[in-house]
Amino acid sequence: MVRRFSLKSLLLMLPLIANPVTALASDSGVNVGSISEVDLNEIRRVIELSDDVGAPNDAEGRTITLEGAIKIALEHNLQLQIAVLDLEAQAPEISATKAKFHPIADASALFDGTSDMDPTGGSTTREKNRFGDAKITQELPTGGQVVASTDVKKQSTDDPDSDYTAGFKIEATQPLLKGGRTYVARREILDSQYDQEILRARLRSEILNVTAGTKIAFYETILTSRLIEVTQDALSRDRELIDASKALFSAGRVNKRDVFSAEIKLAEDKARLARDEREFELAENQLRDVLGLPIDMKIGIAQREIPFDPVGIELEDWIRSAIANRPEILEIRTELEKSDLDIRVRQNDVLPSLDLVGSYARTQTGASTSKAYGLDDSTWTAGLNFSIPFGNVAARSRLIQAKTARARLERQYVALERSIELQVRSFEIALRRALEELLALTEEVEQARAKLEIANVRFQLGLANNLDITDADTDLTDSESDLLTAITDYASNLARIEAAIVRPI
Repeated sequence: MVRRFSLKSLLLMLPLIANPVTALASDSGVNVGSISEVDLNEIRRVIELSDDVGAPNDAEGRTITLEGAIKIALEHNLQLQIAVLDLEAQAPEISATKAKFHPIADASALFDGTSDMDPTGGSTTREKNRFGDAKITQELPTGGQVVASTDVKKQSTDDPDSDYTAGFKIEATQPLLKGGRTYVARREILDSQYDQEILRARLRSEILNVTAGTKIAFYETILTSRLIEVTQDALSRDRELIDASKALFSAGRVNKRDVFSAEIKLAEDKARLARDEREFELAENQLRDVLGLPIDMKIGIAQREIPFDPVGIELEDWIRSAIANRPEILEIRTELEKSDLDIRVRQNDVLPSLDLVGSYARTQTGASTSKAYGLDDSTWTAGLNFSIPFGNVAARSRLIQAKTARARLERQYVALERSIELQVRSFEIALRRALEELLALTEEVEQARAKLEIANVRFQLGLANNLDITDADTDLTDSESDLLTAITDYASNLARIEAAIVRPI
């Protein structure tokens, strides 16, 4: 069935068609365009109708110190657990590659039989054969191989003197050129050991990052909680100013503008408090994430002081320590060793094949009856096998690739050293300049407190209006917040540089 719409109904639906989201939300929301024309009462109404009743209920709580936080992170941080599992998953690879030199045993047995009927109707000739063989293969660390084998064949018929054959043979092959080096035969084992060292370096790097990240997130949580206190103190002063302004207005000593100015300052600080509380909740989420705890778990900070202990600058020593001990440096050094091995193996592949071969065999044949004696034969062989592909293009191309890859690693190593040195220098600059900034901020807070005190006295004497107080109060709130932030940044930079130089300062 086709539904038809009248022109009037289509006109009524135009707003919905043109802007379906706005039209659907118009009953509960408000569209904000020009801020000078916005209906403030409508904004208040929408906020009151909002289902935002506050933060979700937290799960079970946990109070932690900085040391406890680091311990929790080292046990539960997800990225660290992944690094541990990567190392554990690689560990069996070494045993797997060493199995190359474990002997391999093979054995088989076969039975068959035939029956022939005499055309004249006479007796039937029956023949049964039994075969058995066994072999052990042993790879040698020198690239050679030894194979020991034995076989038995027994043939039985109606004739009581059935025959049997038994033999033993040992064969050995030893490459003298291509493939004839211990590092070639043990290539897979050495590679797996290098891979394990690389994963260990990555694990150490992750431990450093998690430790530094935990300290920084912990300090940030303390900072945001302290900034809330700064703003709450400002709100208390704002309310006192409003009460004083209203009293002075009632006494005719100030005009209504002063009351409005005080109320504006209160509204500004309420907005500031909302932003501070938002940053505190985000900081808690970041801390929970670093620690590996459930995101909805309530965290209590047992210590709420930010450590401030300026350290002496030892730039050259820091750079040496970082370049000597950084896990990234250790990783790329291992990569270089692995690349050196690859080049040696590729150089060996370029050589022609020249293998020393030898064998010894012993065979015994005879009848199965005790009265029959068998023959015992033995043979031996020794010689050389030589082969070389024309041009050997494939092996030479792979050697060029291996050398190019190592040259690239060398450039990466130099670039990494430069990057680490620049990182340490940047942290040193941050620490050194931070102290200068902190001195200036300390003076700023001191002056802001004095400014507010003088403004309050002058306001009580009628020599200043509350604009002077709000201006001084804003300066105090901003300077105290800046000082707290700068102290936290100093502590965080200390955590970063300790991770960068792989030792405490």
